[in-house]
Amino acid sequence: MKSRPTFFSAARPRLRCVSTLSAGGALEAARVARDVGIDLSCVLPFEAPKYLEGFDPRDRSIAKELIDGASACLVLPGTRDEDDRAHDRAYEAIAANVDILLVVLNERLPNPDCLRGLFQSALSSGTPIISIDSENSRPALLLTRPFHDELTAAITDLHKEELPVDLMPLVQSILLPPADSAVRRSLEDLVAEINHPLALRFEYSMMLKLFRVSRIPVKSNRRLPDKEHGQHSPAHMEGLSSLTDDQDYMQRLRRFDALASYYGQLCRSSAATGFLVIIIVAFLSALAGMIFPSLSGASIAIQIAINIVVLLDVTLMKRHRWMERWLDYRAIAERLRCLRFLHPLGLGDVHKSNFLDRKRQSWIDWYVRRCCFALDPPSGQILSRDVPKIAGALVVKEIDVQLAYHRQSFRRFGRLEHRLFVAAYGALAATVMIAVAMGIAAQFVGGIQGISWRQSALLALAVLPAVTTALNGIRADADLVQLVERSALAAVALTRLRRSIRGAVLNYDRMAAAATKVSLLMGDELSEWRFMLENRRLRQSRSSEWRKR
Repeated sequence: MKSRPTFFSAARPRLRCVSTLSAGGALEAARVARDVGIDLSCVLPFEAPKYLEGFDPRDRSIAKELIDGASACLVLPGTRDEDDRAHDRAYEAIAANVDILLVVLNERLPNPDCLRGLFQSALSSGTPIISIDSENSRPALLLTRPFHDELTAAITDLHKEELPVDLMPLVQSILLPPADSAVRRSLEDLVAEINHPLALRFEYSMMLKLFRVSRIPVKSNRRLPDKEHGQHSPAHMEGLSSLTDDQDYMQRLRRFDALASYYGQLCRSSAATGFLVIIIVAFLSALAGMIFPSLSGASIAIQIAINIVVLLDVTLMKRHRWMERWLDYRAIAERLRCLRFLHPLGLGDVHKSNFLDRKRQSWIDWYVRRCCFALDPPSGQILSRDVPKIAGALVVKEIDVQLAYHRQSFRRFGRLEHRLFVAAYGALAATVMIAVAMGIAAQFVGGIQGISWRQSALLALAVLPAVTTALNGIRADADLVQLVERSALAAVALTRLRRSIRGAVLNYDRMAAAATKVSLLMGDELSEWRFMLENRRLRQSRSSEWRKR
């Protein structure tokens, strides 16, 4: 951290222990952590009085003292009748909120097989496991998910090695960002960003207003909550910890949302300018040729000057990585937004990655993970009777908002695609009609020179083909058809999920699965959008290379 101080907060680092306080090694480890000053957070599978019934008097006293002194305690709505599932649920919450999982095996562990769910949760989240056998003289083991193995799904697939004496490489691989030049540049760009950038480009907004699609009303039977104001967390009304009360988190979320909107405006305006300038060049060149017929080089000079401006704009976009920043910041903003309903439930960031695999880890995964663990741990009690209320709030305050956005995008991009199509081919049809009309008129007046409206017709014949080319270029560059399909598919998936939530008999597991599904749908939709844009850019770069050859 000292080697890259600009990438980290100036706040004092915190070491946190998250534990179920189960009898045996977990309870002893939590007690030692508290005694040495480590921040203690608890995750209980069900209410504390019922949970402590199976403890012996000494352990019950220690556990009660630790629960009372813990900085946070999340109580899940489990029961003893669920057996291992209640504990597995708590293990999943722990694996989602720790960097390293420490397992101490001793004779007080009632059934080692009960750790199967804990190991499986760590395997799914990519969390490394340190296993210590306190009864035998075996060396401690480091269990990790194998690199470059997409089929890893079972506990037996865990890679086992003896825990090294020097833990600094392991800690560095967790805390430090990947040492890739592209990752380092992205983080340096983020540090250098100003907090409130001003969008000085207006071309894209002007085009939307020109085609009257800038404001599309949302059709909904209910009034949707504002995304940026009010208490949007589904857990807020239920007495759980709410991220809307975390000023640092809300400020970070608003900042990434503003940066993504800013660079999105820059990219879209730059793309619109590159095509709209074709119309301007054609118009000015034809107009200059008519006004100054003796200056044949005037139109060429105008074309060269405007092309230079466009090339400078494209160079700035590539050099300052407008598109990369736009997509990166939007991905971070959406994943941080999902934490509003995932974190209070103990789920954490559900977009898992093997963060020990430094070569394949993206800076977005690293940054979101560090932001997630920088938050205060989830706290509060989730009761079984509260699950339908939380699920209902998830529908109203998250799914319905996303549905409204995608429906609005579907209508906006659909209208824009249709109107660009009509305008482009209308200009093409007008070109043909003007040419035919000039030919007919020339037959009657004895030549083109006798046509009184010849100058206007020639100007239109010079400009209208450029209009067709530019508008079709905008349609192709923006992939409006795919954007419409993307919004339609996302709306269908969210509608089905909403119907499933409303029609199901909900418990915590189903509610957690629904919240995870919402987050994954939002992430997958954004990933498809990013793939579409980057794939188009890759095709363009390959076409340029082939032309150079």
